[in-house]
Amino acid sequence: MIKMPRTIRPKDFTGAKNVIKSAFLEKDPEANEDILVEALREEPTYDEEFELVIEKDGEIIAHGMLSDIAIGEEKGFLALAPLAVKKSERCQGYGGAIIAELEKRAEMMGYRAISILGDPAYYSRFGYTPAADYQVESPLEVPTEYYMIKELIPGALADTSGIVTYVGSFGIES
Repeated sequence: MIKMPRTIRPKDFTGAKNVIKSAFLEKDPEANEDILVEALREEPTYDEEFELVIEKDGEIIAHGMLSDIAIGEEKGFLALAPLAVKKSERCQGYGGAIIAELEKRAEMMGYRAISILGDPAYYSRFGYTPAADYQVESPLEVPTEYYMIKELIPGALADTSGIVTYVGSFGIES
């Protein structure tokens, strides 16, 4: 049975950092997503309800976080970054459980869509499609199939287009 994601607590920060670090350093020796998460917690728009962990046998094994973004000049959107699962716990539904809970919380709070920069083979399983299909662009030069978005409210992106703007901690110029 998959453990349910829960809101992070300060006592979880070290465990979450370890999961994030190991997950991202595995693919990129210069990854700094753990430092990004610490900076995002200091953003004025940070909401702990959008930072989730899964704990198993007293250890944090998965972490996911949403942050505010704008599309063009419009607000009411979020970005999923990062999502990390301990290597030995992957392919057991923990990442999907975090995504589902984050989406549920975002929808309940009136957010319209969530964007993600990630593997389309993975995120398409959860309904994410290329953001370019909605005339939504990444501020980064990435293959269009890797920059995805999901409407939480059907039609939410119908009259929205433009380049995504992230909070300052991401260090991305639009």
